[in-house]
Amino acid sequence: MIKLKNLEVFNSTYKKFIKADIYIKDDLIYYIDYFNKPLNIECDEIDFDGKKASAGFIDIHMHIESSMLSTNYFCNHILANGVTSIVAEPHEIANVFGLKGIKAMIKNDTECDVFFAIPSSVPSTNEYLEGNGANINCEEMIKMYEEKNALCVGEIMNYTQIIKDDNNLEISKFLKFLKEKDPFYVIEGHCPRLKDIDLAKFIYLGINADHTEHNLEELEHRYLLGMFIELQGKMLKEENFNYIKKHNLYENTCFVTDDVMCDELYEKGHLDYVLKQAIKKGFGVENTLYCASTTPARRMKLSDRGELSVGKKADIVIFDDVNEFKINCVYKNGKRVERKEHFKDNFSDEFKNSLNLAEYNLDEIFTLSFDAKQILAKVLLVSDNTTQIRMKEEVLHTENGILNTENLLGVCFNRYGKNSYARALFNGNCIKKGAIASTWMHDSHNLFVLGKNKEDMKIAYNTLKKCGGGIVAVLDGKVLALLELEIAGILSSDNVENTALKLKKVREAFKQLGYEHYNEIMSFGTLNLVCSPFYKLSDKGLVDVSNACFTKAFEIIS
Repeated sequence: MIKLKNLEVFNSTYKKFIKADIYIKDDLIYYIDYFNKPLNIECDEIDFDGKKASAGFIDIHMHIESSMLSTNYFCNHILANGVTSIVAEPHEIANVFGLKGIKAMIKNDTECDVFFAIPSSVPSTNEYLEGNGANINCEEMIKMYEEKNALCVGEIMNYTQIIKDDNNLEISKFLKFLKEKDPFYVIEGHCPRLKDIDLAKFIYLGINADHTEHNLEELEHRYLLGMFIELQGKMLKEENFNYIKKHNLYENTCFVTDDVMCDELYEKGHLDYVLKQAIKKGFGVENTLYCASTTPARRMKLSDRGELSVGKKADIVIFDDVNEFKINCVYKNGKRVERKEHFKDNFSDEFKNSLNLAEYNLDEIFTLSFDAKQILAKVLLVSDNTTQIRMKEEVLHTENGILNTENLLGVCFNRYGKNSYARALFNGNCIKKGAIASTWMHDSHNLFVLGKNKEDMKIAYNTLKKCGGGIVAVLDGKVLALLELEIAGILSSDNVENTALKLKKVREAFKQLGYEHYNEIMSFGTLNLVCSPFYKLSDKGLVDVSNACFTKAFEIIS
């Protein structure tokens, strides 16, 4: 028996801190002495001298792949940040390796509990709009549903298609299966911009949670129609918090990370950083802790955790300063967490060097040549405050058959052995010189190159081809920075610190080349995400996301 003495315990029922001692037996809370009635039993006592304590944090919508770390390194790191349970949505690795990728991803040799969400949109849209490495059909979703640590259906992203009658999507078939087999199963959504009737159609299918970025009107529509809202960093706004507090919407709200990259994880933290920002922006300490532990546990039906009460898991975060979110220590299953420095990654050799690129003629592809004098080009515009891509049209002229433009050329190459690629022009808050390339490209993870000149683009492409994937920045024939992601082209086998420092150098190189964005890596990594508004470039063409169809990137005028 362990006794954690002299604590201010956050009680989820009263939503306040109450002085008490916590007794732990094995991995569970045995007794909480609110009554000054200590147990007459031999215990190992630890005196915390009035420090505040809460239940461990639970992140119910996140992607381990976004950290670019293998699961062991990631989970050990976030444990020390107070995150004791996660529901990982592994559709990124699933787009590359399918079910075997998911099984490898959720293996974990640390104490952190890793549950998973069944990827519902692999590919994110369909085979017509994009090429990826694997498809997950209804039968495979049913197999995953039968796994004991599968808690929910992961974010359903193909929201424009699923609300149409007779859409014949695999996820629609799976939802029909669940309606008969398990009608109260948790189903997560991804539906930016949907409102009123279309949103109601989406929720009617049982998809009753959303984590995406919204304005206040969109947020109101979701709450009014009964959705559970998962607030990520982009949603931590005063107007949103005021609305939630005014209408007492805490039971329908929690905090999530969605995507946290390794350098941010290393320098700022994980869900604890989101919670710290929520407190700073006025959500309140008690409300923040409640929506970081109790409501996410209830959402995922994890009745054995999420609050400090008798019989629950002894997952405990103890603070030096709860207002500044400074953590003193973390207990997981009744044991104090220690951060480890080295792990073996949990992926076999078959996940390494997975790029299967066709023999592309790069000189030809990186040269925009036309047998015409004038071209109507669609130019995709990168904007600083969002990953949503707008478009403008420009009339451009050719010179000796070569398109004369100050815009950047973007090319998306299929990396799965299919000889397909597509090109389009880009501008806005992205690079102004050199070239960048990445295989860390949501969700298909094809190889994407964006550049100002052909030679730098060729070096960027060939650098990633040689190392098996990653992110690279090139200028004047030299590699400025490179992060190797040799596991499936999206994960590093290195530790947190080394991966974070390499990623930081890549980010600085992006800025050196002129990228202007609150998250340069995420911005670039979503240029081919064909389920995200409004225009994206897949390996098969320029996609008009709102209408789920292709549109011509270049049209001959004369």
